[in-house]
Amino acid sequence: MNTEAYNRYRYYWTGNGRGEVVCRLVDDIDNPHHVDPRKEKLLLEVVCRDDDLNPPAAIRSEYERLIEWKAGDLTGEPFNIVELMTAGENEGGGFNQLCMYGHLVEGHSVYCHNTEWLYSPRKCRRTWYTGGQRRDEDCEGYKPNPNYRPT
Repeated sequence: MNTEAYNRYRYYWTGNGRGEVVCRLVDDIDNPHHVDPRKEKLLLEVVCRDDDLNPPAAIRSEYERLIEWKAGDLTGEPFNIVELMTAGENEGGGFNQLCMYGHLVEGHSVYCHNTEWLYSPRKCRRTWYTGGQRRDEDCEGYKPNPNYRPT
């Protein structure tokens, strides 16, 4: 992966002023820290459903081309201050989730620790978050947790 390109290009969801949700791929070379949307250069915009959890295929393929993505490029564990502050406090928390990458901070959120998937979210928006309306098993980055024990 080209680290410079990874820090330069980004995608996000927003409204387009016509009542539609769009995913935008932008070049932020002149917009350090993404603070001024007027400085970003729009590369691609795709209308999507408001419940899409992953970028549309057209955005993904262009983003992966731009950053020169290869499977296995991500390494290391994500750093999360909430998880660090609550470590050891949660009897029902930790990695006891259907997905082996899900780490529960009880009463707060499930954080995704899938470092093999470019589009892994910071917070999981599946089973725990939706009360079962969206299933962990339907996630593209899901892997069953062999240590899962229902509480």
